[in-house]
Amino acid sequence: MAYASTSHQALTTKTNNAHTVAPKTTWNVVRTLGEGAFGEVKLVVDSRNVSIAVAMKCIDLQRHPHVIDAVRKEALLQRMLRGHRNIVQYIGMRVEGGSEFQIFLEYADGGELFDQIEPDIGMPPAKAQFYFRQLIDGVKFIHSMGIVHRDIKPENILLTQNDVLKISDFGMATVFKHKGQERMLNTRCGTLPYVSPQVLTGTYRAEPTDIWSCGVVLVALLAGELPWESPSIGTKAYMNWKESANLDEHPWKKIGTVALALLRTILTEEEGLRATIERIMNHPWFTADFVKHKGVLSRINSCAQYSSSNGAPVKKRRCELGITEDSCGQFVDSISQPAACVPRCSLEDTLINARKVVERKVVNPAFSQPENIEALLLNHSQIDESQMQCIDPLQLLVRRMTRFCVKVSVVEAMNRIVEACESSGFDAKKRAYNQLAVSDRREMSFMVAIYEMVYLDGKKVMVDFRRSRGDGLEFKRAFLVLKRKLGIIVCKEGTDWLERHGLVCSQAFTQLSVH
Repeated sequence: MAYASTSHQALTTKTNNAHTVAPKTTWNVVRTLGEGAFGEVKLVVDSRNVSIAVAMKCIDLQRHPHVIDAVRKEALLQRMLRGHRNIVQYIGMRVEGGSEFQIFLEYADGGELFDQIEPDIGMPPAKAQFYFRQLIDGVKFIHSMGIVHRDIKPENILLTQNDVLKISDFGMATVFKHKGQERMLNTRCGTLPYVSPQVLTGTYRAEPTDIWSCGVVLVALLAGELPWESPSIGTKAYMNWKESANLDEHPWKKIGTVALALLRTILTEEEGLRATIERIMNHPWFTADFVKHKGVLSRINSCAQYSSSNGAPVKKRRCELGITEDSCGQFVDSISQPAACVPRCSLEDTLINARKVVERKVVNPAFSQPENIEALLLNHSQIDESQMQCIDPLQLLVRRMTRFCVKVSVVEAMNRIVEACESSGFDAKKRAYNQLAVSDRREMSFMVAIYEMVYLDGKKVMVDFRRSRGDGLEFKRAFLVLKRKLGIIVCKEGTDWLERHGLVCSQAFTQLSVH
């Protein structure tokens, strides 16, 4: 896929009351990570060191000029939350040419939490507890800073390759406490199945609202489905839960008694009786040691050590990036994360001959974050989408379970997928010879891309599904429907190949031994 090179003005750095023009260089835009209502999130790498990758959230100010204040607020709130291992790290922000607002964020290369949830099944309690502990730890920190998220859901929770959970997307967040004074909130926002009843009916307190959302996330983790469409009087499933009338039905009958007791304290309608963070963290289910298998325990312990090392606060340095304090109050801080990477290659071409990239076996290191984010942003005033350096294709793909290998060519696979989509009631439109945009009638959409990879251990044709909009569990269900219809061309041994290259979650981690 061809890209156009876009030039931008050099950034101006204010240092000691003097202005210094930073030298021009380039960002390399690798690909789009996701789409939103007002823009896109792109994966970009440093042209001088392609092992350094960050996520760039781009908001089109020409098409959506009314969102500028909200976007600035989002960036500033996320800046306040730097330094915690379970929050996506804020790097910086700037306006490019007056037409695009860019927020630079840590790149979480392990995918989205919803991808780890098996529809209608969920995940083993040990794995759910592992993620839920990290979620609660992150929410506790957010609240300690006087901020409330207001849109906690699996689609807004990311993972690293080491299974460190990262809370993201602070577009609905706001300050609820300042100098010890808490204010009531009244903005109706969030995602219906996850919002608390008070959000739908009037004023509400901040902390109980996020806690409620965490409870719904836990239901999804344990049962693979949502408990209700909304927590309202008109929703039968919610009213039955409120009256304890449906505990022998889905999803509750799939959840153990101790976990169900915890959910009873969290999903309590009255805010004053709802569990606090401290109560959740002291609950027997939260503190229980589910893990028996030494290998899994070692993996989890190593993840915890990784989290701790990356979560330590870093020394902060400030500089202004061509945006006045009046317009944005912008500063950029240095954030460091260890780990080196092998070179990577553009995925936008379907046919990839990786022998031209490396002549050795694949390794799966994590992406690096820059040692000096300040210098990285100041020196990148041009974003170049045409001069992408050759980098390892496998390392550009976020790990997720919604991909598989097929035994046919790219062209035949594309034709088969279009047929499967049409017979399943999906609207499929070709974006390129190897890309499809698929949607349904419920405002759920996703992208399908087909990549032919020739690597040292063989040639594989991989089909990759990526959610664009809508509920993550519904997306996973759609994926499973289409995969079943394509069963005759699915390459069974391809699963091992994908796992070996870190493109799907390790089966050793998903098959936990639990009580």
